Amino acid sequence: MNNIWSITRSGNGTALLTRDEKEKLGLQTGAYRHTLRSPEEKVVKIIDRVCDRNNLALPESLVKEAVYWATKITNALASKRKEDQVRIKVSPAEISIFSIRKACKTSGISCSTQRLVDAHRRIGYSNIADKKILKNLRRISFVTGIKYETLAPRDYVFNLTNCLISDEGTRSKLANIANPLDYIERRIYSRSLEILAEVRGEGRNNVMIAAAAICIADKIEGEVLGSSMIAKALHLDKYKVSLAIERILSQMREGGKEVKFRTNPAAEYRSQVSGEFARFGQRWRPNEGES
Repeated sequence: MNNIWSITRSGNGTALLTRDEKEKLGLQTGAYRHTLRSPEEKVVKIIDRVCDRNNLALPESLVKEAVYWATKITNALASKRKEDQVRIKVSPAEISIFSIRKACKTSGISCSTQRLVDAHRRIGYSNIADKKILKNLRRISFVTGIKYETLAPRDYVFNLTNCLISDEGTRSKLANIANPLDYIERRIYSRSLEILAEVRGEGRNNVMIAAAAICIADKIEGEVLGSSMIAKALHLDKYKVSLAIERILSQMREGGKEVKFRTNPAAEYRSQVSGEFARFGQRWRPNEGES
C-alpha cells in the first residue's frame, strides 16, 4: 500500500490514487495555480485588499503606484534567481508591504511599517514576524536596488493635493463652494509652493512640512477645509501637523513675511447672523422694572 494515497472528500467517501496518478494530478494542479496565482498576481491581490476602504482606505492613485513597484520587485527577484546570483526567500505579503511603503513615500502619505504589518495581519497574514520583517525589507532593497527616496517638501505638494481631491470627506466639503477643483488645483497648490519658498531648511519628515504648507494655504484662502480635515485625509497626525504649521509661520514672521488669513465666507455669514440675533435679543429684553 506504499504506492497509494487516501484522499478524503467530504460527502463523497474515499478515493484511492496510485503514485503516478497523484504525481500527474500534482503537476496539473501546480500548472493551473501558476497560471492563476503567479507571484506578481498574488502580490497585486494582497495590495488591493490592504488598500481597500475596509482596511487602510488608501487612494486609488497610491494603489496603482504600489502595483507598479510590486511588479518591478517581483521581476527583479525572478531575474536574480534565474541568473542564480542570489537566493532570497521573501513572501508575497512582504513584497506587498515594501511596495505600499514605497508608494506611500513617493506619494507623500504617512504610513508606518507597523501599520502595514497590522493591516496585512487583519486579512489573514498573521505569520509575519516583527523581528524578521525589517530584515527582509532591507534584503529586498539591497537585492533589487530599489531605495526609499525622500523628496523635497515642494515635490510632495502635487501628490498631497491629489490625495485631497480623491478623499470623499474633502469632496463633500468642497461641494459647498463654487469651482471646488480650482480651489485645490490652483489656489491651494500655488499658494503652498509660495509658502514653502519661505521655509528654510528641510526636516526629516518633509511630508509633514508639505502638509502644513497646504493647511496654511487653506487658511489664507478662507479655511474651507481646515487643518483637522486635511490631516485626516492625508493620514497624518493632527498634532504633528499643527506643530509643523507653527514652525512655518514663525519662520515666515521672522523673515518679515506678513501672513493674512481670509475669513471663510460661510463662517463670516454665520457670525454676522448670530451677532444680529444677539443684538435683537438685547434690544427687546424687558427692563427689570417691567414684568
